[in-house]
Amino acid sequence: DVVLSDAAPKLTGVRATDRAREQELLESIEALVSKLLHSGGGLLLKILDGPEAQAVERRLRARFARAKTVKPRASRKGSTERYLLARGFQPVECARPIEGRAGGGSSEGA
Repeated sequence: DVVLSDAAPKLTGVRATDRAREQELLESIEALVSKLLHSGGGLLLKILDGPEAQAVERRLRARFARAKTVKPRASRKGSTERYLLARGFQPVECARPIEGRAGGGSSEGA
């Protein structure tokens, strides 16, 4: 199983609005991942850099055995676009603690 999302919110040019839209979109995808993926599944998800997206990214990373961030060579130099590549989905009962909590750790190296 793989969830592949190249979705991005329609940008307005107003930073606060754009970040809120990005966070809402990522949270919707996060909910779908939990419903669609079976144990061991994968995820490739477009993320636009920003503090709101980082919280969702941390939660998603905790649900996978391996995860890393990649930036396509085709991305424009100033673009905030990057992708979260994650493998080894772990259902809630198997998920690792989120970084910053007791026992949390990094999940680099997909």
